[in-house]
Amino acid sequence: MFPKRPTTSIYRRCLMTLIGIVVISTTLGLLVLWVQGLPGPSHGFYLTYASLVNIRSLLETYEDECGHLPQATIKDEDCGQLSSWRIEVLQSFVRAGTTMSAHTSGNLSISYDYKKPWNDSDNLRLEVAGVHFFEYQPEDGSNANDYSTYFKAVTGLGTAFDGVTVHSLNHLPNDLIVVVRVEYSNTHWMQPGDLSIEELVPSKSARQLLSGKNGYAVLFADGEPWILSDRLPISDLSKFFTVAGALQFDRA
Repeated sequence: MFPKRPTTSIYRRCLMTLIGIVVISTTLGLLVLWVQGLPGPSHGFYLTYASLVNIRSLLETYEDECGHLPQATIKDEDCGQLSSWRIEVLQSFVRAGTTMSAHTSGNLSISYDYKKPWNDSDNLRLEVAGVHFFEYQPEDGSNANDYSTYFKAVTGLGTAFDGVTVHSLNHLPNDLIVVVRVEYSNTHWMQPGDLSIEELVPSKSARQLLSGKNGYAVLFADGEPWILSDRLPISDLSKFFTVAGALQFDRA
């Protein structure tokens, strides 16, 4: 005997199921676009989280290529010009084959002249491409500059960017905070400039600098992006800015 052919009702159920899947997929896609246009803390939370994930990818790509983290500020041995780690990780990201076509028409030159200042016209060709990794909308709704960076490395003695030792993410404590978001900044993303451990000593000013409408936003050495309540005492957060503190305390 031959198997029975599916009845019309079975075909109808299959068709309705397929239509349902298409409708749900389309709705979810439109919902994502709608959420991206929403104002408010929830929207800012997701954008901040996404920025931290992007910066994690930049750092990890650089480490995959070079075997270690970049220095926060790089000094050219011949002319003494300074450049930022943000330049280093962006270039590595592009060398790894990542396309930047959304902002550069697919024709990004990653050439950076270390003999010239970061704001030389030849170097500023990169500013449009890179700002999308490091920008942020502060709580007051204004930007100091269209190309300002609001994500900075924690630098100084005992940190991941101590200016002396070249560290690897794989060899740092998981609980060590390597990058933080700030609420106000006059630093162009290409410009050398981060936060020293001295600036992050527990204080009212440090809390105001780091705590925005979505709380504290930090990136740990193991790649974990965390956004923490602004009710967290700055003294607790500061324990994880140094290797010694991250080894002594548990972020959980």
